[in-house]
Amino acid sequence: MELEVTLVKQWFWCPRHVYFRYVLGIREPVFEFLRDGKALHESLTQLEEVRRTLLLRKEFQYDKKLVQVHVYSKRLGLRGVLDLLLIKRGRPIPVEIKLGEKPPLPYLHHKAQLTAYALCLEDMFGKYVSKGYIYYIKSDDLTEITVTDDLKRLVSESLEKIRECLRGAFVPSAVQDERKCRNCWFRRFCLRL
Repeated sequence: MELEVTLVKQWFWCPRHVYFRYVLGIREPVFEFLRDGKALHESLTQLEEVRRTLLLRKEFQYDKKLVQVHVYSKRLGLRGVLDLLLIKRGRPIPVEIKLGEKPPLPYLHHKAQLTAYALCLEDMFGKYVSKGYIYYIKSDDLTEITVTDDLKRLVSESLEKIRECLRGAFVPSAVQDERKCRNCWFRRFCLRL
């Protein structure tokens, strides 16, 4: 079963989110912040403007810069669309664009998504990927992320768990994070399990 990279991000945000949406088929209403985030990624004009701005940054003095890059790993059964790909001396560097403010520390689900892209790029290019960037639009902040072997292992090992969950083999545990749960639409179902 092939997985989308965005599913990896959702899994690291909350595994039950994946279970409710993709196993039980429960869809949350489209709230304004979700609609804004989706509209940003769907609006090529807006996203192209953000990318152009990013490409002018001195940190991005690279040999090649590509946008909306379809990435995949047959080995991992993983695919997705990367916001921005930088190539320096033949080495790929993933860049993920986020709508919100930069958090005090990068969120694990953002790092997991970036790492999943890095794993795809490693398989596509046959080159080791050791870093990537997350750009937070609202705070105009570019954060370098070290893509460690531990992160790669964590993401790789999660892929089979995600597949098992999608096959309905188990109900994943709920996250124990009040900040995430407080405004989660799925909370009403989660509390019943």
